[in-house]
Amino acid sequence: MGPLCSLFFPYKLGAHDNAHLSPPEFTIQELMRRNGHEFIDILKVDVEGAEFDALAAFLKPFVGPHAPPLPIGQLEIEIHAWGDLGSFAYFYPWWTLLERAGLRPFFTEPNLPHVSHLQARPDVVEVRSSLAFSRAER
Repeated sequence: MGPLCSLFFPYKLGAHDNAHLSPPEFTIQELMRRNGHEFIDILKVDVEGAEFDALAAFLKPFVGPHAPPLPIGQLEIEIHAWGDLGSFAYFYPWWTLLERAGLRPFFTEPNLPHVSHLQARPDVVEVRSSLAFSRAER
């Protein structure tokens, strides 16, 4: 076995797969498939507002009593709730989708450089979530 290495590609995380865009856009499921991953221990997402659509597309197949188990152990996201993304009407259904998939927040951290350096509203925060229970416990 050769040395361990990391590969980075200029891809965009999104709700749909489109290899013809520049940069190419892929779903989390497609990136997992391309890399041979069936499970991710910790998924870190910081995609400057695209987290809403990308994670909604990823989580929807894992919601419901007969859905397969979520293929991640923990999710760490930086939420960019600026503009309409921060409205209750937009944010609440998205947040409840995370909960319906079995995720529960256990840590939040405001993005202090966003507030102090940019002197902006506190509309960016990091949230760490993990599965609250197994499917058998539902």
